Amino acid sequence: DRVTPSERIVQAAFDVLRGDVPNEPRAAGLCLALVRVVIERAFYAGQWRFYDLHRTVIVNQAERFSQDPYARDMEASLRDQGMALPLPRVPYGNDLSRYIDPSALDTVEPGTLIFRWDTAKDRNGVYIGHVGIVMPGRLVLENVANRYGALQRGPTTLSRLGAWPVTTAIRFEPKTL
Repeated sequence: DRVTPSERIVQAAFDVLRGDVPNEPRAAGLCLALVRVVIERAFYAGQWRFYDLHRTVIVNQAERFSQDPYARDMEASLRDQGMALPLPRVPYGNDLSRYIDPSALDTVEPGTLIFRWDTAKDRNGVYIGHVGIVMPGRLVLENVANRYGALQRGPTTLSRLGAWPVTTAIRFEPKTL
């Protein structure tokens, strides 16, 4: 049987959880760096390729504090590349399409990347966003300073799927080198 990209992501995420990945981010607030490490272990032999191959959109380029990749950039880039899952949305104020219906998250498979663009701001007030990886057992692997009710080893956290609103769910498909 062929191992799917989602299964490869989960396998690499378990490697991180076991401490088998030396370049795991050790500081909180590096959610995208954690996802990068997992994706690069799963598909690119640990080489720095995720941003180069997949970051095609830089959100609010003229207004942001840093040109470093933001989770929000990757969310927009991967969505633009056609990887977003078409999941139903719930109303949020006057915006009828901001968040995925939490009950729809029951349908996402482990290995799915989940994003929230409207969280964490840089020094200029531009949203950085957040990203995690859906794991078996309705858990999410993420890098965060604190998440109520989560299992935490430093900033590497296993939280409950649905603990935070999701704006995009991505079934990742790697580009070839």
